[in-house]
Amino acid sequence: RLEADANTLLLLHFDDIVKDEVGNYVFTYSSAPAYAVGKFGDGIQFNSPTQKLTSDKALAIKSLNEWTIDLWLKGITISSNYDSLALDTRSNYKGYTFGLGNGYAYFSITDGNTGVNCLANVNTSTLLNWNHYAIVKIGTTVKLYINGILSATQTYQASIFGYGDKLYIGNYFNNYANYSIAIDE
Repeated sequence: RLEADANTLLLLHFDDIVKDEVGNYVFTYSSAPAYAVGKFGDGIQFNSPTQKLTSDKALAIKSLNEWTIDLWLKGITISSNYDSLALDTRSNYKGYTFGLGNGYAYFSITDGNTGVNCLANVNTSTLLNWNHYAIVKIGTTVKLYINGILSATQTYQASIFGYGDKLYIGNYFNNYANYSIAIDE
């Protein structure tokens, strides 16, 4: 079980309750996701477009020069037409997203007009198992690690990092998705 340190902004374990262990964020849901067997204890599973968790305020990473987001993720079903979204901070299509697609994992940033993707090709059968994903930002470079292995690197314009809204877990901000996905830690 992971523990928060002085640099941790948000830590969710998903063990019987959705609670930020650091105490910075409160999450609500419009349609309750299901608790399921996770990588460590319980995890949370999203099975429909209306199931998502929403934070009470914007994720406080916009002004940081360096940050890391990491999570355990398992695709239950992966659609060939739609992405399986794990994290979304977009408002009016401006912000960050992370998820799985048919044969890839991705981190995307957009300012509403210009978007850049950090894509890593991944065997779809691998996506259907628990994998650890880490998105690491240093300056204007983002690196995507899968199970500790650097899988993709992308450099962005500095100005594109200034966008983002509340954190949505399990779905796009506008309830657009077609997948089933489980998340832990």
